[in-house]
Amino acid sequence: MKHLRAGEDGRAGGAEVELRPGGQLVVVEPKQPPQPLAQVERGVMAAVNPGPTAVDVGLLRQLDPHNVEEWEPVTSDLMAGWVFRLSPPFKGLPRFSFFAFRSPADGGLYRISVLHPDMDSEYGHLPHMIDIYLGGQRIPIICGPMGEPAADLAAVRTQAAKWMYYTACKLCGLDPGFSR
Repeated sequence: MKHLRAGEDGRAGGAEVELRPGGQLVVVEPKQPPQPLAQVERGVMAAVNPGPTAVDVGLLRQLDPHNVEEWEPVTSDLMAGWVFRLSPPFKGLPRFSFFAFRSPADGGLYRISVLHPDMDSEYGHLPHMIDIYLGGQRIPIICGPMGEPAADLAAVRTQAAKWMYYTACKLCGLDPGFSR
């Protein structure tokens, strides 16, 4: 690490740190064989967020044993997480669908993006929507309590259900009675 610090401070002293394919950092000094500095785990540098796990599946089996909420694991080049659906308490409104993902910017805790209804342009206190940037993409998310992410999938369900109830009330012209 002293070589990296020296390079940052502009005093490389003849040694260079090179990045080799796969994330390997090597120190190259004149008339010396390259010396490994560190090896970054394969895939770590390109990873945006960790995807669904067996622990998630176990928790979801407890929370929603008959999969009424239609939990589906989703992975793509940009994101990995869970899509799920909740039914609003008022007739005439379609099911709300959400995408829950672990956010690297939040220490791997969950953020929730609304897939339906389309809330991409809704921001601020009234719709309880904020945005984060992940992999260079702006992603609108539900503002959890105090703006905090959800710790696990049980908290994801709770935050999504509360947001759904609030939003369903607003869509039906009703006062939800909280979060004014």
